[in-house]
Amino acid sequence: MLFTGSDWSLRSVTLDKELLENQAIEKILETSFILMMVDFPQRVKLVATQQSANTALAEKFQVSHFPTLISLRPDGSEIGRLEFHSATVDSMTKTLNGWISQATKTGQGN
Repeated sequence: MLFTGSDWSLRSVTLDKELLENQAIEKILETSFILMMVDFPQRVKLVATQQSANTALAEKFQVSHFPTLISLRPDGSEIGRLEFHSATVDSMTKTLNGWISQATKTGQGN
């Protein structure tokens, strides 16, 4: 899950443009993860039901930093969490591969 402030958080924009749109990272995400975006825009109003659902997820997973990436097992237990401040393609790749490795060790997917 990617908790983001897509239209106001500079770190969210940086994560999206500099890392998530990188071909190597895109390939890892497409082949090993199901990405769910949980957005908290300020300039665009979400419909009330979507806003409520996003807020409930943020509360459930205790997210207060934007952006935050959380990797989950199919049972909903957390594999890893990254409160993004800055990263390189190499460090993000290492984080994602670490989550894949942890999921594989438990015999479950991500």
